[in-house]
This record gives sequence, structure tokens and C-alpha cells, in this order.
Amino acid sequence: MSSRSINTALRKFSETCTALKRLDETNQRNLSHSKTKAKIGQLTKKQLELLTEGVFLSSYRAFELFINDSFILYLMGKPSLSSRIADRYFYPASFRHAYDTLKGQQRFLSWNSPESIVDRAESYFKGGWTFSSSLKARNESLLDLTRIRNYIAHDSAESKSKYNIVLRKHYTIFPLVAVPAGRYLLLPMRGNVGTYYLLEYIDLMLQTAREIAEA
Repeated sequence: MSSRSINTALRKFSETCTALKRLDETNQRNLSHSKTKAKIGQLTKKQLELLTEGVFLSSYRAFELFINDSFILYLMGKPSLSSRIADRYFYPASFRHAYDTLKGQQRFLSWNSPESIVDRAESYFKGGWTFSSSLKARNESLLDLTRIRNYIAHDSAESKSKYNIVLRKHYTIFPLVAVPAGRYLLLPMRGNVGTYYLLEYIDLMLQTAREIAEA
């Protein structure tokens, strides 16, 4: 447990998102536009794509940490930013008691599936508390984040198949050449060319976290 209040958990996540956006901005400025060889201190397109994947993974891990902390804090009876207390079915004696109970027989406590988070929330909170409404409203978009995360982390046949679901939403005609996740994350969004997927996804996670915190 890295946070002792919902406000602290949200602040830490928000600060992480801000720092990662600044890092991405720096990476973009350092991209070489030379058709031959990048100068010292400049990034090739391939390097930028790899760094972009790193920025995405860092934001995703920070979001998982926020979900972990906020879930346990609400179980412990901590108030939301609007001073509401969750109606719970379980009253843990400590943070460790809450974590160990949630983990059960699993090797580790996972927060990378919006559907499993909703199921868990509905098992421990009346009506799933704020987690059910916040995550269900963005379920498909959050699933896309998980698909991208798993493809970057594992690059297995299964993760590639699910990553292709994300690609099909962007491309009218599915590309014949493989599209690395870092390249996809830098593509202008369909319907909103003023931004690209990486920034949109970070904002999506931040918006979800704020709604959870403001319950």
C-alpha cells in the first residue's frame, strides 16, 4: 500500500501521468527527421516507438497501482473525495488483511482486466461501489489498453490476436505489414486527429481514476 487516502492515491497517479506526458513531449522533440542517420542526442523512429511503449506501460502500471490502492482504501472505510463511505460486505482488520484476502490463492493480485475488477468490486461492495459504474462505462476502451499492454509485455500468439482487435478499429483496411504497438500509439486518433492514441489513453485512465476517487 503506497497511499493512505484516496486523495493521495489520485494525486500520485495524476503526477505520474503529467510526468509521463512531459517525457513523451521530450521524446517527440528529439525525433530525428533525417532520411539518413540521426544525429547524436536524436532518436530514430524505431527508438521513439520503443520509448513510447515504455511510456504507455508506465502509465498502465500506475493506473493498476491506483486501482489497487483505492480498492483497499475503500474496503478500509476511507472516504471518497466527496466524503462518501462505501457500503462493504467485508471489513478487513488491516491493509495486509485486505490485500491477502483479495489475493486469495493467486500468486499475485492482478488489476489488469476491467471485467475482473468489476466482478471483484461486486463481491466486496454493495452494487460494486464506484468501480462498477466507472469501469463498465469505459469497458471496451479499457480492454483495448489491456490488449496493448499484453501485446507489449508478452508478444505471444494470443496477445497478438487480441492486439489485432485494436488495430481493426483504426484501420479501414487491415495492414499487411505488422504495426508495432509503439507506432500505433503515435497514430492520430480516428475522429480526433488533434491527438494521438498514447495521450488519449493516458487521459482515459486519468478520467477513470478521478471518477473512482470522486464517488
